[in-house]
Amino acid sequence: MELALFAEPAGLAGDAKINYERLPAATGVIVRPDAASLAKLCSKATVIVDALFGTGLSTALAPPFDAVVEAVNSSGKPIVAVDIPSGVDASTGRICGTAINAALTVTFAAAKLGHFLYPGASHCGELLVTDIGIPQELLTVAPGVTLVDAAHSASLLIPRRRTDHKGSSGHALIVAGSVGKSGAAAMAANSAVRSGAGLVTLAAPEAINQILEIKTTEAMTFPLASSACGTISPDAINAIMACAAGKNVMALGPGIGSDQAVAEVVRKIAEAVELPLVLDADGLNAISGQITILSRRKASFIIMTPHPGEMARL
Repeated sequence: MELALFAEPAGLAGDAKINYERLPAATGVIVRPDAASLAKLCSKATVIVDALFGTGLSTALAPPFDAVVEAVNSSGKPIVAVDIPSGVDASTGRICGTAINAALTVTFAAAKLGHFLYPGASHCGELLVTDIGIPQELLTVAPGVTLVDAAHSASLLIPRRRTDHKGSSGHALIVAGSVGKSGAAAMAANSAVRSGAGLVTLAAPEAINQILEIKTTEAMTFPLASSACGTISPDAINAIMACAAGKNVMALGPGIGSDQAVAEVVRKIAEAVELPLVLDADGLNAISGQITILSRRKASFIIMTPHPGEMARL
């Protein structure tokens, strides 16, 4: 085993000093190797362990560390990163100038946002979360986020009773679509069916209703008054509210367009509907700049699903 140490041994303190003193006697220690020496070390290695920087890094890597990262990446050898690849901001996933390209990242106690947010996530390779003795109580009370992965999603599924049928498994209303964007409406409706809604009604401009009848075999359609350009007309608001009666949830926004008349429809529906509401796509664009509308909502809760551009506008 060879150790490339980018600090003076005499200056080590705390855990770093304790673990340095625990190194096996046969360990070769090279202090602050130059580029040529580091490249030679890497060429002889079977695997490289990156423990250059940890989760506290938030500024660009300065010389010589940027050159160290480039040398390690250029070696072609598999790299195991400790906690997070050096050069990745653990809080944001931002790359601090340059970053290690790891094949495996072993992190401690809990994953960090930088493991999942891009571009940092693309540097992590396979992620392994391991226990190093941090009390579970601390993880429970510490601020954090929920990772919606396959295991978490599976935990949200409600088992169906043998006597369940479409009428007892929820009715979703989706308000979506416009001329040229029928695909967004169809995908939303078909996804609702696929995710387990017993009944799905797709309310869309009558100008694209025939198209959606073909694209959504299992969903019902509810044609709405159309504007001259094939979007939902403001005259359709009362029909949408009437259609919402008896439904369990509403999704609003996929492919409905972004002109001012449509935006006004969205704002009025978002404020008035009492169903749990999912706001997506053009629905989000309609309320950007008028986000206070949501403080007057009647819905018990609203889920917003922005991509980065929509989030920036919000």
